[in-house]
Amino acid sequence: MFYQLLCRPHTASEIVFPLHWGQNTIGRSPGNAVTVNHTSLSRRHAEIAISEGRLTLRDLNSLNGTFVNKVRIKQCELQAGDFIACGMVLFRFVAVEEVEVGETHVGEMAAEDAVGASIFRSLVTIRRPRLSRLPRSPSQRLSNRSGKKSRSCISFRRSRTALS
Repeated sequence: MFYQLLCRPHTASEIVFPLHWGQNTIGRSPGNAVTVNHTSLSRRHAEIAISEGRLTLRDLNSLNGTFVNKVRIKQCELQAGDFIACGMVLFRFVAVEEVEVGETHVGEMAAEDAVGASIFRSLVTIRRPRLSRLPRSPSQRLSNRSGKKSRSCISFRRSRTALS
């Protein structure tokens, strides 16, 4: 059995990263086993350790954190099919069994991918914070949310016009 990390799974831009035994680092730097050039990733963001019977994901004190199935982790055991988010980059951890050519079941694989795609869509709901719009003019700064000018603004304008 060997393992892969799918970057942006179930999309047209899916990238497959084969993982090797031992330490596999994920990050922005070219020296990592899994290199993705994205600003939300740290240079060395996380590490997947593969050894006999143990698959461990460990966060390397990254700024934006590492999540497994929507739960923030420092270290956890991985299972085949887990979804991993490093910053805003999404991965799926896959275990691939070496099968003889005559034993492939294409229908079963397609059904599994359809289930994985629906789970992935539910995990992709990363929401960016809304930035409030700054008012452009002094009169907009004094107006309230309903668009009406406040009384202090109206009285200020009346007194100003009365003086001129």
